Amino acid sequence: MANKVEEKREEAIQHFAQAGKWDEKSFHTLDLLLNQEFENGERRAKRAGVVSYNRVMNPNSESPTEWGDTFPSLALNPEEALLLKEEQEEKQKESSEKAAMIRKKIDTLPPLDQKIFFGLWVDKKKQKDLAVELGVATRTIRRRCEVVAAFIQTLR
Repeated sequence: MANKVEEKREEAIQHFAQAGKWDEKSFHTLDLLLNQEFENGERRAKRAGVVSYNRVMNPNSESPTEWGDTFPSLALNPEEALLLKEEQEEKQKESSEKAAMIRKKIDTLPPLDQKIFFGLWVDKKKQKDLAVELGVATRTIRRRCEVVAAFIQTLR
């Protein structure tokens, strides 16, 4: 059905082109035919609830403005892009320094406490499973766990 409508519209446009008379009424009719597909799309979008930024604000003023002209662009200018890059590099550097500092503090722990720290808090293992893996009693893990928990508080 859409093809028949398009064909009919094309025939009408061809008819106007061949007639060659361009009075105000025929020009208006031709304009409607040429814009018909665009306006139909706008009506469908409006029915679907799509917001268009092509709406004109203050159409009767000397300088009408489209809504789209009033929204800021999300693209960064070169200065903003450079500032953002520098901020990201600074955050990355701070993060790396903090990670290195934490790693140095972890290295000060005795080897068993390091294994408990990584086993319980990093790998999320159960105390019983970690005790079997390390070959120590569960009670030892529980007792050392308190020391490691106090150590974690110093990291914050």
